[in-house]
Amino acid sequence: PTSSGDVPHTVNFDADSSSDPDGTIVLYEWDFDGDGSYDAYGEEPTMDHVYTVAGEFTAKLRVTDDVGAQDTTTSDISVNAYPAAVLEPNVLEGDKPLEVIFDFSSSTDPDGSIANYKLDAESDGSWEYDDTGTSHTHTYNAGGYYEAKLRVTDDDGAYDEVQVTITVHGWRRLFVDQSEMVGEYTSIAVVNGNPAISYQYMSADDLKYVRASDASGSSWGTPVTVDTAGQTGSYTSLAVVDGYPAISYYNSTNDDLMYVRANDGSGSSWGSSVTVDSTGDVGQYTSLAVVDGNPAISYLDATNGDLKYVRASDATGSSWNSPVFVDIVGLVGLYTSLAIVNGRPAISYHDLSNTDLKYVRATNASGGSWGTPVTIDTTSNAGRHTSLAVVSGYPAISYQVIAANYQLRYVRATDANGSTWDTPITIDSVGGLGLGTYSSLAVVGGFPTISYYRQDGGYLKYTQALDACGVTWSVPIRVDAMGSVGDFTSLIDLNGYPAIAYHRATNEDLKFARLY
Repeated sequence: PTSSGDVPHTVNFDADSSSDPDGTIVLYEWDFDGDGSYDAYGEEPTMDHVYTVAGEFTAKLRVTDDVGAQDTTTSDISVNAYPAAVLEPNVLEGDKPLEVIFDFSSSTDPDGSIANYKLDAESDGSWEYDDTGTSHTHTYNAGGYYEAKLRVTDDDGAYDEVQVTITVHGWRRLFVDQSEMVGEYTSIAVVNGNPAISYQYMSADDLKYVRASDASGSSWGTPVTVDTAGQTGSYTSLAVVDGYPAISYYNSTNDDLMYVRANDGSGSSWGSSVTVDSTGDVGQYTSLAVVDGNPAISYLDATNGDLKYVRASDATGSSWNSPVFVDIVGLVGLYTSLAIVNGRPAISYHDLSNTDLKYVRATNASGGSWGTPVTIDTTSNAGRHTSLAVVSGYPAISYQVIAANYQLRYVRATDANGSTWDTPITIDSVGGLGLGTYSSLAVVGGFPTISYYRQDGGYLKYTQALDACGVTWSVPIRVDAMGSVGDFTSLIDLNGYPAIAYHRATNEDLKFARLY
């Protein structure tokens, strides 16, 4: 029978209906392409053949009976060639909104014509274009990587697909957890190659953790509830400790400083929580870092109004040394931020008694003893929401100043230890209540960068220095302004691009934004 299909096309030849009225058929010979040369033979009346090239063929069967008589018959075979899809965008990358003209005109069909073009520009599984034209213009309004896919279908129904990557530079914002009332006290870190976030589930006062499914944070896994004991999970700080993610946090039921570490490198399951300090009301404003090989935490002793520090006695944080009082003069230790500065732990924090920004560095690598605190900014109500990082070899701090209608400021030391400091720089002072709230400082792509919250208006802001030291800064931009959004920010460098975890007060969600 006549047969048609796309290359490679398998044809099942069946000659069982052939007959000999006065004897039997003893030989079947098959000329698959009709060129006069028989390609296969045998005593069985069936044969399969795969056509690996396109074309029109007249297959021939010759049968021979037991006395040598022969007869032939033919069958038409049509093998269709696949079309070849070619997708040529006029640009492969650019800033959002990015207009891309996709050209399909170089697509071909060797044995017919192309009947239809489909384009999935957003790589979301839907066709933005489905027609016969050979080009389409699409505008990308969100930053990210897009695998634009073209499908061409020929006049015989065969199709071919091709895709190209379009890179759109801009912020891409995702909802990570939309459970009831989540997302305060966020802390973000890279865990086993992918971004991960610790945060509080406010409805139940639980500690939660979630990790992205890919290195860019384009999709996220299922959140894990880490600790449900009492009212817990506030003031979280996430870090990788001996290869596994770990979190320091505050339990407000018992007023204790807590610590917990995962059982695996990705944080799929978690161990039992450890009470690190339970003397009085301790554990607010925690900041976790690995110090001289072991996890360590800076935090507030609210009972005495002191800045405290504690370091584990092993690499995993299974047991802990006695806490150390770092600063006990006045009410100090709010908004702590712990980092390694020139080989030793150092802390930025707020002196509430004098409303100053302060900094202190240990006198040894483990933090067993500490130097004299340095007062950096004495402007009225300076030093809230501090974030400490090492910028071009010297410690630097982002922080909030309430005086003068709220300001976001940045200051960098003039030496590697932080013994002396430069004049603070006001980065954002443009109108309104709450500028600089929840500031988070990180070095991104070699430049100091800050995410923060503007309380008046309720939106997430971002700025990056124009030089490696932070002498001059770019104009701050809004990253997310959809509702009241952007508090509890936490910023990291994610493969050379800034990535931020934050809370959306409208609907109480956990969100993530990344610049592509």
